[in-house]
Amino acid sequence: MPTRRVVTGEVGGRAVFTVDETVDDIHIGLMPDAAIARVYGNNHLVLPNDGRANDTQNYFPEPGGAAVYIITLPPDPKLPPAKQDMAPLIAEVEAKLPGMLEAMSNDGSFTHRTDTVDVVTILSGRINVELEGGASKDLGPGDVVIQNGTRHRWRNPYDAPCTLHTVSIGVSRSRAASTN
Repeated sequence: MPTRRVVTGEVGGRAVFTVDETVDDIHIGLMPDAAIARVYGNNHLVLPNDGRANDTQNYFPEPGGAAVYIITLPPDPKLPPAKQDMAPLIAEVEAKLPGMLEAMSNDGSFTHRTDTVDVVTILSGRINVELEGGASKDLGPGDVVIQNGTRHRWRNPYDAPCTLHTVSIGVSRSRAASTN
Protein backbone atom coordinates (compact mmCIF):
# COMPACT_ATOMS: atom_id res chain seq x y z
CA MET A 1 0.00 0.00 0.00
CA PRO A 2 1.55 3.34 -0.92
CA THR A 3 2.45 5.56 2.03
CA ARG A 4 2.18 9.34 1.99
CA ARG A 5 5.38 10.98 3.29
CA VAL A 6 5.24 14.58 4.51
CA VAL A 7 8.54 16.05 5.74
CA THR A 8 9.16 19.41 7.37
CA GLY A 9 12.41 21.33 7.39
CA GLU A 10 13.92 24.72 7.90
CA VAL A 11 14.96 26.71 4.85
CA GLY A 12 16.21 30.27 5.19
CA GLY A 13 15.21 30.33 8.85
CA ARG A 14 11.58 29.42 8.10
CA ALA A 15 9.68 26.20 8.80
CA VAL A 16 8.47 24.72 5.53
CA PHE A 17 7.03 21.51 4.13
CA THR A 18 9.89 20.15 2.05
CA VAL A 19 8.39 16.87 0.87
CA ASP A 20 4.84 15.71 0.22
CA GLU A 21 4.91 12.57 -1.87
CA THR A 22 3.89 8.95 -2.10
CA VAL A 23 6.42 6.30 -1.14
CA ASP A 24 5.89 3.05 -2.99
CA ASP A 25 6.43 -0.26 -1.24
CA ILE A 26 9.62 -2.19 -1.93
CA HIS A 27 9.00 -5.84 -2.82
CA ILE A 28 11.72 -8.48 -2.97
CA GLY A 29 11.61 -12.08 -4.15
CA LEU A 30 13.47 -13.30 -1.06
CA MET A 31 10.44 -12.33 1.05
CA PRO A 32 7.39 -12.93 -1.16
CA ASP A 33 4.30 -10.94 -0.18
CA ALA A 34 6.30 -8.72 2.21
CA ALA A 35 6.17 -4.96 1.66
CA ILE A 36 8.70 -2.44 2.96
CA ALA A 37 8.04 1.30 2.74
CA ARG A 38 11.12 3.37 3.48
CA VAL A 39 9.55 6.47 4.95
CA TYR A 40 12.69 8.26 6.14
CA GLY A 41 16.44 7.80 6.51
CA ASN A 42 19.09 10.19 7.72
CA ASN A 43 22.65 9.41 8.83
CA HIS A 44 23.24 12.75 10.52
CA LEU A 45 20.44 13.98 12.76
CA VAL A 46 20.94 17.66 13.50
CA LEU A 47 18.49 20.47 14.04
CA PRO A 48 17.47 22.54 12.29
CA ASN A 49 17.29 20.14 9.37
CA ASP A 50 16.75 21.15 5.77
CA GLY A 51 14.06 18.46 5.46
CA ARG A 52 15.50 16.14 2.83
CA ALA A 53 13.49 12.91 2.86
CA ASN A 54 16.50 10.58 2.76
CA ASP A 55 20.23 11.17 2.83
CA THR A 56 21.25 7.53 2.99
CA GLN A 57 20.46 4.52 0.90
CA ASN A 58 21.55 1.89 3.43
CA TYR A 59 18.80 -0.06 5.15
CA PHE A 60 20.24 0.49 8.66
CA PRO A 61 21.34 3.95 9.78
CA GLU A 62 24.87 4.81 10.86
CA PRO A 63 25.53 5.85 14.48
CA GLY A 64 23.75 9.15 15.01
CA GLY A 65 21.27 8.48 12.21
CA ALA A 66 17.73 7.16 11.98
CA ALA A 67 15.52 5.23 9.59
CA VAL A 68 11.74 4.87 9.53
CA TYR A 69 9.96 1.97 7.82
CA ILE A 70 6.47 0.54 7.56
CA ILE A 71 6.84 -3.19 7.00
CA THR A 72 4.14 -5.75 6.22
CA LEU A 73 5.10 -9.38 6.83
CA PRO A 74 2.93 -12.15 5.39
CA PRO A 75 2.13 -15.33 7.32
CA ASP A 76 5.03 -17.78 7.56
CA PRO A 77 5.00 -20.26 4.68
CA LYS A 78 3.29 -23.55 5.54
CA LEU A 79 5.52 -25.56 3.19
CA PRO A 80 9.29 -25.44 2.76
CA PRO A 81 10.30 -23.09 -0.07
CA ALA A 82 10.95 -24.67 -3.46
CA LYS A 83 14.61 -24.86 -4.38
CA GLN A 84 15.62 -21.85 -6.41
CA ASP A 85 18.72 -20.00 -7.48
CA MET A 86 19.46 -17.63 -4.57
CA ALA A 87 21.98 -15.43 -6.42
CA PRO A 88 19.40 -13.22 -8.19
CA LEU A 89 17.29 -12.95 -5.02
CA ILE A 90 20.30 -11.84 -2.99
CA ALA A 91 21.34 -9.36 -5.69
CA GLU A 92 17.83 -7.89 -5.66
CA VAL A 93 17.91 -7.36 -1.87
CA GLU A 94 21.34 -5.70 -2.08
CA ALA A 95 20.09 -3.39 -4.84
CA LYS A 96 16.79 -2.41 -3.19
CA LEU A 97 17.73 -2.61 0.52
CA PRO A 98 21.54 -2.20 0.73
CA GLY A 99 23.09 -3.50 3.92
CA MET A 100 20.07 -5.53 5.07
CA LEU A 101 21.65 -8.92 4.47
CA GLU A 102 24.89 -7.99 6.26
CA ALA A 103 23.02 -8.17 9.59
CA MET A 104 21.46 -11.59 8.89
CA SER A 105 22.80 -14.89 10.18
CA ASN A 106 24.08 -17.31 7.56
CA ASP A 107 21.96 -20.25 8.74
CA GLY A 108 18.72 -19.28 6.92
CA SER A 109 16.86 -18.52 10.16
CA PHE A 110 16.53 -14.77 9.45
CA THR A 111 17.92 -13.98 12.90
CA HIS A 112 19.80 -10.71 12.87
CA ARG A 113 21.57 -8.21 15.08
CA THR A 114 21.99 -4.55 14.23
CA ASP A 115 23.77 -1.58 15.78
CA THR A 116 20.45 0.16 16.25
CA VAL A 117 17.84 0.78 18.89
CA ASP A 118 14.55 -0.08 17.17
CA VAL A 119 11.15 1.13 18.31
CA VAL A 120 8.65 -1.23 16.69
CA THR A 121 4.90 -0.61 16.95
CA ILE A 122 2.46 -3.27 15.75
CA LEU A 123 -0.13 -1.47 13.60
CA SER A 124 -2.24 -4.46 12.55
CA GLY A 125 -2.19 -8.23 12.72
CA ARG A 126 -0.11 -10.38 15.06
CA ILE A 127 3.59 -11.26 15.09
CA ASN A 128 6.08 -13.15 17.20
CA VAL A 129 9.52 -11.80 18.12
CA GLU A 130 12.01 -14.51 19.09
CA LEU A 131 15.33 -13.81 20.78
CA GLU A 132 18.54 -15.75 20.40
CA GLY A 133 18.21 -18.66 22.81
CA GLY A 134 14.50 -19.20 22.11
CA ALA A 135 12.63 -16.74 24.38
CA SER A 136 9.71 -15.22 22.47
CA LYS A 137 6.70 -12.92 22.80
CA ASP A 138 3.49 -12.74 20.78
CA LEU A 139 2.51 -9.18 19.90
CA GLY A 140 -0.61 -7.49 18.56
CA PRO A 141 -1.92 -4.07 17.53
CA GLY A 142 -0.69 -1.26 19.76
CA ASP A 143 2.13 -3.32 21.32
CA VAL A 144 5.55 -1.66 21.21
CA VAL A 145 8.92 -3.43 21.30
CA ILE A 146 12.16 -1.61 22.06
CA GLN A 147 14.81 -3.77 20.39
CA ASN A 148 18.25 -2.96 21.85
CA GLY A 149 20.72 -4.51 19.43
CA THR A 150 20.05 -8.12 20.43
CA ARG A 151 19.98 -11.08 18.03
CA HIS A 152 16.35 -11.75 17.14
CA ARG A 153 13.93 -12.66 14.37
CA TRP A 154 10.35 -11.89 13.45
CA ARG A 155 7.91 -14.73 12.72
CA ASN A 156 4.30 -14.61 11.60
CA PRO A 157 2.71 -17.98 12.47
CA TYR A 158 -0.76 -16.47 12.11
CA ASP A 159 -3.13 -16.54 9.14
CA ALA A 160 -3.02 -12.82 8.31
CA PRO A 161 -0.30 -10.29 7.44
CA CYS A 162 1.17 -8.10 10.18
CA THR A 163 2.12 -4.46 9.64
CA LEU A 164 4.86 -2.89 11.77
CA HIS A 165 6.03 0.70 12.12
CA THR A 166 9.77 0.75 12.83
CA VAL A 167 12.03 3.62 13.87
CA SER A 168 15.70 2.58 13.92
CA ILE A 169 18.27 4.78 15.63
CA GLY A 170 21.90 4.06 14.78
CA VAL A 171 24.18 3.70 17.80
CA SER A 172 27.76 2.65 18.46
CA ARG A 173 28.16 -0.78 20.00
CA SER A 174 30.25 -0.72 23.17
CA ARG A 175 33.33 -2.89 23.18
CA ALA A 176 32.04 -4.91 26.15
CA ALA A 177 28.70 -5.60 24.42
CA SER A 178 30.21 -6.38 21.02
CA THR A 179 31.65 -9.74 22.02
CA ASN A 180 29.45 -12.54 20.77
